[in-house]
Amino acid sequence: MSEEHDPWEPDWEGPKRGGGGRSPLSSPQPSSPPARRPRPAGERRRPGPLLALLSLLPGALLVLTLLGIGLRHGAPAWQACVGAVLLTVLPVLGLGSLARNHGLVLLAAMWVWPALALLAMPTWFPGERAAGMSEGCAWLAMPLGEDWTGRAGRLGLRMGELLGEEKPLVVATPIEPIQTPAPGTEDTPASEPEPGIVVLPYEGDGSSMRVQVSIDGPDDSHQIQLLFDTGATFTTLDRGTLLGFGVTIPEDAPRARFQTANGPMESPMVLLDRIWLGEHAIDGVTVAVCDDCSQGESAGLLGLNVTKQFDVSMDHELQEIVLEPADVVDRLLDVTHWLDLGGEVSTWATGRVELELTGQNRAPRKIRQVVIEVECTSTSFSVELDDIPALGSASTRLELPRGVKCGSSRLVPRTAAWAALPTR
Repeated sequence: MSEEHDPWEPDWEGPKRGGGGRSPLSSPQPSSPPARRPRPAGERRRPGPLLALLSLLPGALLVLTLLGIGLRHGAPAWQACVGAVLLTVLPVLGLGSLARNHGLVLLAAMWVWPALALLAMPTWFPGERAAGMSEGCAWLAMPLGEDWTGRAGRLGLRMGELLGEEKPLVVATPIEPIQTPAPGTEDTPASEPEPGIVVLPYEGDGSSMRVQVSIDGPDDSHQIQLLFDTGATFTTLDRGTLLGFGVTIPEDAPRARFQTANGPMESPMVLLDRIWLGEHAIDGVTVAVCDDCSQGESAGLLGLNVTKQFDVSMDHELQEIVLEPADVVDRLLDVTHWLDLGGEVSTWATGRVELELTGQNRAPRKIRQVVIEVECTSTSFSVELDDIPALGSASTRLELPRGVKCGSSRLVPRTAAWAALPTR
């Protein structure tokens, strides 16, 4: 006989069907966390967005630098852009492919390649890293206007300079007014003896003083008398004396205008190797050919282009002129008539301003250095031009500060020095 089931009796066994139920009196079981899905083999790890963004910075810096260098070398903007991007991206992708484009390896390549390229750039483009970075930043800021273009260019130049030592970008120095030390004040040419006081006896009264000097001609030295004239700009000699020294006067000799006692005159200029005052030699003296300047026993005038190399004092009782070599030696008066200057200013849309300066030397001896003032619209700049060969030319290319207005410029030589000649 089967046992009768009371319908009011609780079902202690719980539902049978499905096996998924639980007793109403049973306590709830805590749910277990879902199991983490294992990373499939070969799946790439994705870096965080901030790290990925920071990894773009060195590449962007390299792109701007390469872009700027391309622009500075005259490449069209689109070609410079494409070249800069390809030279930056392709090596990174190549390095990343070595690890099957693993995310972290790709990020490392985005740092390593631009850093190596920027550090090695002075080897490929000497002295152009900072300049290229400046030009690239300025080009990027061009749509924002001229003011922002200039700021971006200056910022790029500072960033480039922070990367380390390299040949600096040559930028002309603003001057107001020009206060450049005369060349030759720090090292005296080997052809000149040690500085010392020179005492020259003179003949005549205090208003007409004749002094004895020695002049080195092409073949020999000659002693002559000259009037010591503090009002004459140039030393002068008459034609007969020059021809007697073996000095020829070429047809294309430079000419200068002078005011003499007989009125204005124009005379050719010649260059003497050396004039001796006592034991002191002055190399490369420019002499004006003036027949009217010789008087009596004097063959001409001893002018300021010689005497300004000294501090002069007179002792009229002893009839002596005391010459003490000046601290600053400037040979501009002797050099200027033999030097022709030319300059071309180029301005780019990025605000970059370049000056190409050329000096043509018509003298038969080398010009060691000339300091030139470049007068622009609102300011002036000091520029040095070195080692202009005899009867030749030399040039230099440098940048004016970005954005300066220099459409019409004037070149004014300020100081100059000859290269030394060997002493006979």
